[in-house]
Amino acid sequence: MKTMWETVRQRMSVPLDATNEERRRKLLHVLLGIVVLMSFVGVVFTACADVFNWDVTSEELLMLYLSTGGGIATSVVVFFVSKRSLRVASWAFVFLLLLASALCDVPQYIVDGRSLIAFTVPIIVAGALLPAYAPLLVAGLGVLSIVGMGVYLGEVPTPSAILLFFLAAPLVLLTNTLERAIGYWRAIEAALRESEARERARAAELEAIMDAVPAAIWISRDPKCHFITGNRTSYDWLRMPGGINSSLTPAEGSPPGHFKFCRNGVEIPPEKLSMQRAATYGMPVKNFEEEIVYDDGGVRYLFGNAAPFLSDDGAVRGTVSAFVDITDRKRVEVALRESEARFRELAWENAVLLEQARKDAQMQETLLQEVNHRVKNNLAAIIGLIQAEKRRARLGAEPSCLSAMDGLAQRIRGLALVHDMLSAVDWSPLRLDRLIYEVASSVFQMATCDCPVSLDVAESPVRVTDKQASSLALVLNELAMNVNKYVVSAGVAARVSVCVDVVEGAVSVEWRDDGPGFPAQVLNGEAQGVGLYLVNALMRHDLYGDVMLCNDHGAVVRLTFPQAQTIE
Repeated sequence: MKTMWETVRQRMSVPLDATNEERRRKLLHVLLGIVVLMSFVGVVFTACADVFNWDVTSEELLMLYLSTGGGIATSVVVFFVSKRSLRVASWAFVFLLLLASALCDVPQYIVDGRSLIAFTVPIIVAGALLPAYAPLLVAGLGVLSIVGMGVYLGEVPTPSAILLFFLAAPLVLLTNTLERAIGYWRAIEAALRESEARERARAAELEAIMDAVPAAIWISRDPKCHFITGNRTSYDWLRMPGGINSSLTPAEGSPPGHFKFCRNGVEIPPEKLSMQRAATYGMPVKNFEEEIVYDDGGVRYLFGNAAPFLSDDGAVRGTVSAFVDITDRKRVEVALRESEARFRELAWENAVLLEQARKDAQMQETLLQEVNHRVKNNLAAIIGLIQAEKRRARLGAEPSCLSAMDGLAQRIRGLALVHDMLSAVDWSPLRLDRLIYEVASSVFQMATCDCPVSLDVAESPVRVTDKQASSLALVLNELAMNVNKYVVSAGVAARVSVCVDVVEGAVSVEWRDDGPGFPAQVLNGEAQGVGLYLVNALMRHDLYGDVMLCNDHGAVVRLTFPQAQTIE
């Protein structure tokens, strides 16, 4: 039962936002439900009267059956018609009520005015369901019905009944008008409440957005900027509690005194601030830089814009400004300027030093060229003196003396050759395989015998310093001279092969020839010539290395010394 009642209540209820047509349709359905309910009650009453033989005639029972059945049938028809056309269903329902009012009582009572209440029901329903003129039309039809019945009975209707009947229509019309006016007023009130709710929601959203923005926003709603408020960031930057007036040009009271706005260290007059300027001239102020200087000496640099609020007639009604904190950027700019100044100073000093170094390098290059030229000339002069002395002493000198002078001249040529090679590369490390080839080739070209010497030097990336190159040139010169002395002088074509390698950080040079090899006394250390003595001395004292001699299808010499230059 409760569920059924809730269903009926929901069906009969009308939402607040429903249209007038929906409200009228709901009202029509309610009235149809009342008619159906009263018809069912009439059917039950008629059936009881018929069963229990109450004091009711058969004609009256027939009329009761017809009226109650007709009420149910017409209500159903009107309900389905309302699904398609509410206005047609409403007119039909009002006319049926008017007809029922005319048939609800005997004509004599209707003409006398005692059934006037029956005709007010259609008028009231017409005022609720139909347009404003409908109650007057229904009242007129009611009067025609009463007059018609009076003519039928031969009596004149009671004037007071007709007059009161006509007064009911304007009363219903006035009531309907008031009801509609109240409805419009309620609709306007609901719209105002909805608009206020939307504005409050928008204000809350705007406040949340302003508090979330990482910038200071100040707002003034008066053209003189007497009262200025802002978001949370603005109050934090001004070191003030939120919600109070932060204007430096207040209408009453004194402005805040724990900070001031400056520009380039000079205080800005209050009337020249960005918001005040925008309000005064009615134009936006863009790209405005200012500083908040606190009473404790702290400084915050700001950058932003200000713009006025203009009314419809162009008058200023307030201003708004938004600023961002550029303190870090300002500090970076200062640091960059200081760094740039230091850089320019260092660049000037480096340019002076570079120019001085260039001049020194040029002078050193000139001196080095002069030294190289003089050393080369001096070595050539020494070789020339030795050759001249050799020619002068050739007739009476011992062969061993002449051979010693030739060896000395050859050693000086080797030094001169190394000096030329080092000068060509600006005394940078030399490739060892090239040094070996150049020195050995120079010695083999000085051989007095026509027998050629085949020289094979394996390629190697090992390089030696200038000091190592000079000592190695003398060592290689002695080894090549031994080939000339003991192999080529015998009239045999000699073959020399040289291999360079690096083993555990030490350079190893293996010199091989296909001559007769070393005598046993030399290998045992019992005999040693000037050349081998010079080789051993240079390897131990200058190159900090070692020499190993052996025979393997000819003489084999292995030179080992520490590596002074990495392999390329």
